[in-house]
Amino acid sequence: MEYFDDEEVHISGNGRFFYEVKPFDEIIKVVKNIKRIDISKLDGIVEWFDELLHKYQHLTGYSDTRINKLCILLNRQINKLKRLIEE
Repeated sequence: MEYFDDEEVHISGNGRFFYEVKPFDEIIKVVKNIKRIDISKLDGIVEWFDELLHKYQHLTGYSDTRINKLCILLNRQINKLKRLIEE
C-alpha cells in the first residue's frame, strides 16, 4: 500500500526545530558559530541515506523516484549549509 505518490515530494525548505516547523534559514540562524561545524562529517551521508531507504523500501512503499527525490533534497540542504559555513 503506497501512502505517497511520486509527485508528493515538495521543496519547502522547512524542518522541525523542536516542536515547530520552520524554514531551514531560520533554524540555522540559531547556531551561534556556524564556522565551527565540521561539514566533512556529512561526507557520504546522502549515499548512506539512499542505501537505507532502498533497504527498507518494502516497508515504506517508496518508489525509486521518491527515494531519488528525497536524496536530492538532502543533498541540497547539505550544500546550502556548506555555502553558509563558507561565507
